Amino acid sequence: AETSVSWEVGADLARGPLNLSATGFHQDYENLIRTVPQPNESRLQSRNVGASRAWGLEANATYRVGPGLVMGLEATRTWTEIIDNTGLPPDQYPEGSSLPFRPGFIGSLYLHADMSSRIEVLARASYLGEQIVLSERFSGKRVAIDGYLRIDGTLSYHVTDRRTLYLRMANLLDTAYETAFDRPGVPLTLAVGIAIDP
Repeated sequence: AETSVSWEVGADLARGPLNLSATGFHQDYENLIRTVPQPNESRLQSRNVGASRAWGLEANATYRVGPGLVMGLEATRTWTEIIDNTGLPPDQYPEGSSLPFRPGFIGSLYLHADMSSRIEVLARASYLGEQIVLSERFSGKRVAIDGYLRIDGTLSYHVTDRRTLYLRMANLLDTAYETAFDRPGVPLTLAVGIAIDP
């Protein structure tokens, strides 16, 4: 198994309708599990290799605008560094560089409204920042893909305490974006369903 040492420190503040929280974190990883080519073969294998570190800050804020109406903000800023690339392709995992598939910034702003005892609305704008990825699933060149903003929404109707009808709308602006190299994200999508609690 991978091994790691981590610490975090945080603080919370509540003042009337406003709630704030912030957490700083630091993690050192050893024996990272990575899928790498086997020597002199075309097959890939998961092995324990290398070491890296990650550190950053998480922040959350919620504000109760009024009865049944809450606004929220969530954000995470992360830095990563490859410390030891033993056993890893040096062009994909150069020492001192950032880990692939780790966006430096993730943030969202949301609005949650209870329109009545049965009707609930959630709207969210999410931003995922630029990140380094590999041009193949587990290998290839290091490539930077752009960050993107996506807006989603859900309208829920609670038929009973255990049954909820919902209309889910993903990527309302039909933003074109990539989740990995040459892998487009979800286009404008509407879904209708029912959620049943056991």
